[in-house]
Amino acid sequence: MPAGSLGRSCVVADIQDPFSLSDREIGNRIEACKARLRELKSVAPMLRIEHLRDCIHRAKERGDMKAVVRIRQILRNEKLRRRWGGVHKSTKPRRGGAPTSIKVKLPTGDVQYDTREDIEEQAGRRLTDRFQLARDAPICNGALFDEFGYLGDTTSTKAILEGTYEFPPEMDEHTRLLCEEAHRIFSLKSTEEISNYVSSDDFQYFWQHADEFIQSSYSHIHFGHYKAIAHDRYLSALEASKLSLAATTGIPMDRWGSALTVLLEKEFGNIYLEKMRAICLLEADFNWLNKLIFAKRMMDQAYDNGLVPVEQFARRGVQASHGVLCKVLFCDMMRALHEMAGIPSVDLGNCYDAVAHPIASIALQAFQVPLTTIVLSLSVLQTMTFFLRTGYGVSTSGYGGTRFDPTFGLGQGNGMAPS
Repeated sequence: MPAGSLGRSCVVADIQDPFSLSDREIGNRIEACKARLRELKSVAPMLRIEHLRDCIHRAKERGDMKAVVRIRQILRNEKLRRRWGGVHKSTKPRRGGAPTSIKVKLPTGDVQYDTREDIEEQAGRRLTDRFQLARDAPICNGALFDEFGYLGDTTSTKAILEGTYEFPPEMDEHTRLLCEEAHRIFSLKSTEEISNYVSSDDFQYFWQHADEFIQSSYSHIHFGHYKAIAHDRYLSALEASKLSLAATTGIPMDRWGSALTVLLEKEFGNIYLEKMRAICLLEADFNWLNKLIFAKRMMDQAYDNGLVPVEQFARRGVQASHGVLCKVLFCDMMRALHEMAGIPSVDLGNCYDAVAHPIASIALQAFQVPLTTIVLSLSVLQTMTFFLRTGYGVSTSGYGGTRFDPTFGLGQGNGMAPS
């Protein structure tokens, strides 16, 4: 750390004349701090609760009810995490690691591959097919594809949002319903676009609080680099400017075009390739930009405008137990009223990997996300080169799509995917 930054930190911490201390005095103070931390460890959870309750009290005094709700959610989530932490440790099944063997189902029977070359070849080929599943969607074929293209950045999309598009009689019913819903959402929102400008404060606030020990990415530029940058205002301004330039022009950085696909076993010991989870490790700054614009700004505006339905339990501040309780109450009411009812169990297979980009683009434009930012994120995914990480390490050759033969999906691990 530069001497000037160290001096300022000492002033903030009320350390008098820090540069006059000897090495021995500094060592003694460090040991004293460690001893104090060990003393507080046993009462730290209670101190944390008291701190958050004080924060609620201060938020009420200044009339910030949004902060009150958010802090209460933090208190509740941490309480549930403590309650269920021990249960999960003893009841959750053992997790599988990176595979050194895979099985593939073929018409002639199951075949197991054990060498690095065979695993990378088979996985790359089949994951490419998985990422192109959405190419079979009606909007990606025939006359609809001619109108909307791969990115949904045509005048037909604008006509759908404005409600002036004339649907062909032969158009797929479900595609039509999605387009009509996009028009409804677009008509309910304000005309103000989601901001795609990244400020130094945005950059520093996130990266100074981010967990340093998160895996990312193919270029080996990891979270630690950005945490270090976030402590310098000039470097933070430079990084924020680069991200703003990419978001406003729709031109990505070259290194964003490479990503790591980490194969993980969903069930311990099950090495069938179609049963494995493919986690995409994107470049950290690209992934954070997606989180900022789509998961943060877009979703904040959706909550403010009341566009997130109350029956949707996969939303901010809602626990899984709320959905279970709602289902039980619904069944109780149907039983009491002697009404016929049923609850289907629907699991969308490969849902992250089978998102059709034209429909995704229409939906995001309906929420007033700038088209240049949408094109930036989707075009990177369509032409991305994925390198495979298995138990043998990272592959030297990649797989993926091109501009004229793109891969779709949003990728598990992409910050914009859950929104």
